[in-house]
Amino acid sequence: MENFAYFSSTFDILKTNTYRLNLGLKPCSITYTIVDTVRNKCVVIKHFVFKRTNDIEEYYEYIKKFLNEDTFLTKHYKKINFVFSSPKSILVPLEFFNKRALSEYFTLSHNICDYEELHFNRLEKLNLANVFSIPAEITVIMVNKFPELRFYHQSTTLIENFVEKSLDKECVVGVFVCTKYLHITVAKRGVLELYNHVEYSNADDILYFIMNIYKQLNLPEEETYMYLMGKITKESKTYHLLSEYLNNIQFAKTLSERKMQYNFKEVPEHMVANLLSVK
Repeated sequence: MENFAYFSSTFDILKTNTYRLNLGLKPCSITYTIVDTVRNKCVVIKHFVFKRTNDIEEYYEYIKKFLNEDTFLTKHYKKINFVFSSPKSILVPLEFFNKRALSEYFTLSHNICDYEELHFNRLEKLNLANVFSIPAEITVIMVNKFPELRFYHQSTTLIENFVEKSLDKECVVGVFVCTKYLHITVAKRGVLELYNHVEYSNADDILYFIMNIYKQLNLPEEETYMYLMGKITKESKTYHLLSEYLNNIQFAKTLSERKMQYNFKEVPEHMVANLLSVK
């Protein structure tokens, strides 16, 4: 996806103190959305792709340069959220959770690199904590720019989003497609049954992983609804493969207490729905 920026005709640079800014960072890009919290309307979407580099310091410089040069990121906002995307997170039941033991939880599934630090989000309605890592330098960059921001892992809002969607359905399978990995959530009637992330190389891999979950969890195909988010379109091979084998597939929309107004035809809502869902 190339760089783009879209603005609603109702966007008012003088009213940013009533707007919510959500920034999402992926390995090769940064995206932000601005929401008018009075009208509950998305008024800005901007996406910027970094130059490919294997030099981590150069990558950090790209991030700092973007944050410092973007005019709209110099304004004051009512709320600022930062959503970090990675395949490194682990869920812990709140009854066993102790923030002093983050390293113990995290290392059950992942290694901690010297340059990483641990964070967590509480998913109160699900009685879970989501423990995840962020490179310390990225934390410093973001806090220096936005001292009041809140940190989230991408899987936090995904899980909450798809569990919420399952409240009135027998079963929901939520799939978020990133460049090299998938986030997969399975929920039944408001209860989280499974969350996992898997690495993939091609569309056939994605089909295999998803079909395997249907088989292993014995999901009733006619009563299971699949919601897609992220880097996928109706024209993609992945979508065509899934449609060939499964029913009830649709693209996810924003989870909101009241319906989010989204009028950007240039950017399908499912591509930014997770970012918009962060309150």
